[in-house]
Amino acid sequence: MSQEKLFRFNPFNIKNWKDEEVKEQYEILENSLCTGDAPSELAWDIELYANMGYLIGEMVARYYELVAIQKVQTDVNIANAIYRERKDWANSNTDKAPAMSYFENKAQSQYLDELKELARLESNLKRFKYAYDSIESKQNALKKKMESIKYDTFNR
Repeated sequence: MSQEKLFRFNPFNIKNWKDEEVKEQYEILENSLCTGDAPSELAWDIELYANMGYLIGEMVARYYELVAIQKVQTDVNIANAIYRERKDWANSNTDKAPAMSYFENKAQSQYLDELKELARLESNLKRFKYAYDSIESKQNALKKKMESIKYDTFNR
């Protein structure tokens, strides 16, 4: 019986895990890496990296959702604030209204904290995307190493 445990995480259940549980499982996998040069050790590490990549992919999905929700909410809040600013200005002034950018800037300044939070979430998303790409690169490097070991072993 094979000990292969590729993608041991059920996507229908993992979405219910807390971030801390994903982190703990990632650390368990990370600590299980053997970093040896034997083909079986390389295969084991490739499998572990695949599962680590899956966990990072889960975090990417979570941050995509958080970024999308934050962006929509912030956009709606700013649009509502622009409307209120223009309405308030029109109610208290008879002059021609300033350029739209005036009201947009006033509205955005009211939601700086939300815009900063959006930037923080986007940077976390980017960080996890880079980690995902890095794990894929590591897997590919290990696969190439395994192939070169096989070639050296059987073609002497």
